[in-house]
Amino acid sequence: MKLKISNQPIKGFRDFTPNDWLKEKYIFRKWSSVCKSYGFEEYNGPLIESVEIYNKSGDDIGLAGKELYTFTDRGDRKLAIRPEMTPTVGRMISSYAKTASKPIRWYSIAQFFRAENPQRGRGREFYQLNADIFGDKSINSDVEVLSLVVDLMLSFGASDEMFKIKYNDRVFMNKSLLSFIPEDKITSVLRIIDGYRKKPEGWLKQSLIDIGLNSDSIDKVNDYLALDFNAMKSLEIDGREYLTNLQKMLVELGISEYFEYDAGLARGFDYYTGLVFEVYDMNPENNRSMFGGGRYDNLTEMFGGEQIPAVGFAPGDITTLLFLESWNLFPDKLDEEVSKYYIPFLYEESLPIAYKLAKKLRLDGSTVVVGTSGESINKALSYASKNGYNYVILIGQDEFKTGKYKVKNLVTQTEEFFNY
Repeated sequence: MKLKISNQPIKGFRDFTPNDWLKEKYIFRKWSSVCKSYGFEEYNGPLIESVEIYNKSGDDIGLAGKELYTFTDRGDRKLAIRPEMTPTVGRMISSYAKTASKPIRWYSIAQFFRAENPQRGRGREFYQLNADIFGDKSINSDVEVLSLVVDLMLSFGASDEMFKIKYNDRVFMNKSLLSFIPEDKITSVLRIIDGYRKKPEGWLKQSLIDIGLNSDSIDKVNDYLALDFNAMKSLEIDGREYLTNLQKMLVELGISEYFEYDAGLARGFDYYTGLVFEVYDMNPENNRSMFGGGRYDNLTEMFGGEQIPAVGFAPGDITTLLFLESWNLFPDKLDEEVSKYYIPFLYEESLPIAYKLAKKLRLDGSTVVVGTSGESINKALSYASKNGYNYVILIGQDEFKTGKYKVKNLVTQTEEFFNY
């Protein structure tokens, strides 16, 4: 009995057909182009890391996280397949920054893996842009990153009604909560707050009861979550001045319409130390957080180096893809502008000429495919049209005898003859 192997990918993983990959490359090009326009340099890191570097990545993908793919190698080392880039780049920067001029602006586009439950917008493998500024703890770097996020979204053709960037400050949030919550419960409360909007009514209250908060503290948590920007400004709590200055700078830059203060925004990772933000898709059929980021000033210390302040963000390809599809923002032509020629196999003796023409056109930067088996002109034209070719070069028996070849423009439906 023959062994039958499924022709489908493992659940949570994806095959990319050429057209699927064109969409991915379109997203990658936009990410790369906008990051480079801000002076960011591209880097990459290893797919495999020591599991210990994820000890600040939160419950799901931290050391004991259920979403971390781990294994023990032949050297009896506990390793992990990277679920995110921030710990990796933190490790790299802890060494690199010793001799580099600062601030350092780096970006990467890489693949990641998480053993999570696949669902709409989330897979077990995904690509992600990571863009970070290292070595500057001023609000100016925070604003620069937020401006970059806006320009990334606009580069895809998005308008202000399509997305909203919600922001908060972990310093303000922590200080506010510490005024009525014991310090040993802060981390638990932050993680509960971070996910409560996705849960059914009553989940927040029950979760706070489960960690030991009394009714008075729970009421104060709800009061805190109800804060709007004006109410926040009236409180004498650390972080308030930062948030008001941030809003002022966003107004001065002319991008404040894309932003909204959110007292309940926490972000799930333990390494955030200041600004946190998330970008939301406002399409009613796809209303969700797309990606986020923030400031993490202490991450490099765990590698034994100096403290290097950092701020950054990381959009994923899956949520970006859903955003572009839900708003119909993909252009008709996804690949880069390049002339594409098809030279069908019409007459065997003309093949040497076809190969010479193909070589010359390729050297000029064009894409050229030479047919490998005999076909009719009608079949050749149909194939070229279906596969996105701009031109078909016809060298049949008649053309071969006259020393000319015909170029048919499939866009304008015009024809020209040239000597070969």
